[in-house]
Amino acid sequence: MRNPKAEKKAKAESPKKRSWAAKRLTQRDLEILFGLHKMRTLTIKQIHDTYFSNNGKGYTYLRLHQLKVAGLVECWPLVNEEGRKNGACYSNTDKGIKILIGRGWIDSNGSQNNTIIRTSAKNRPSKRIRQSIIERNGIFLALENVGWEFIEQRDYKRIRGLNRGSVIKGGIKSIDGKEYALYILEKTPREYTLEKIIFELKNSSLRNIIILMKGSRYYNQIVNDKQIINEELNILPFRIGVKILKRFPSEASIVKLFTYLGDVSIVRNRHMFGKYVVTTHTGEHKYICNYLLGDEMAIKFLKKYTWDRYELDGKKVVLFIWDNQLLELGKGYEHVEIVQIPFDIQV
Repeated sequence: MRNPKAEKKAKAESPKKRSWAAKRLTQRDLEILFGLHKMRTLTIKQIHDTYFSNNGKGYTYLRLHQLKVAGLVECWPLVNEEGRKNGACYSNTDKGIKILIGRGWIDSNGSQNNTIIRTSAKNRPSKRIRQSIIERNGIFLALENVGWEFIEQRDYKRIRGLNRGSVIKGGIKSIDGKEYALYILEKTPREYTLEKIIFELKNSSLRNIIILMKGSRYYNQIVNDKQIINEELNILPFRIGVKILKRFPSEASIVKLFTYLGDVSIVRNRHMFGKYVVTTHTGEHKYICNYLLGDEMAIKFLKKYTWDRYELDGKKVVLFIWDNQLLELGKGYEHVEIVQIPFDIQV
């Protein structure tokens, strides 16, 4: 029996829309929707490299178009400083978010995957911060690819009880569960941002910090502030720092470097410049001080371990640095042996 209303609706509907819409969501589609929800937005290149690395870019464009036609994602052009279009970025729609809720990928209290339900309007980054979010996501994706877990900025503030106005970029967790709070300092940051970072370093309960710096102008201002006391304060150049973190996705991968000296074990170091001691092949016990991640707290406390304190304690120190790092302890530290690791990371 003919249904005139159905026939009329079929004629009105675009054949192109019917044929191009995603009819069945795959596991990869759900992963893309979740990635867009957790990271707020991703560029086409980030989506391709993360989810379609074994496919051509043409297929990436096709599938994103299908998801868009199905009403699950939306996109905006990216514009460079000259005002020219430079690619596009995608975010979830409310329809896409509802699918994630229905499939159990996200919930209201964040028990699933460390992120909570947010509407597309609240999740979509404004044009003003879009480029910053994309850059930050590039770091997260690069680290996630080698085993790091990342916690998005707003989720990290919620989990750690931080102020909503915090300038922290999020958190990263190594394969073996060690967590770091992540900051990014621009080459010429706003004065407010620099002051805010220093204030947060002084007053927060965060134990392990990583700061990726795009310039060295404010390095001394942070390092020389005596009120900044964290368990670790790792300061790394922006691009090199990401590559170093990729090199060491776990605490175990760092400790492995120390083992050529002998057996490495955890020790409660009351001098606070490291938590490992090595028993050398000759039976001597030495503290390990690790500066490979740019831990300024380790160096600050190591400098307090003077010759006099060494004579009372009895243990020498092995300091690990890259062979391209400049570090001078000065006189009176003959008990500190410096081991230079070849910097073979492509920049």
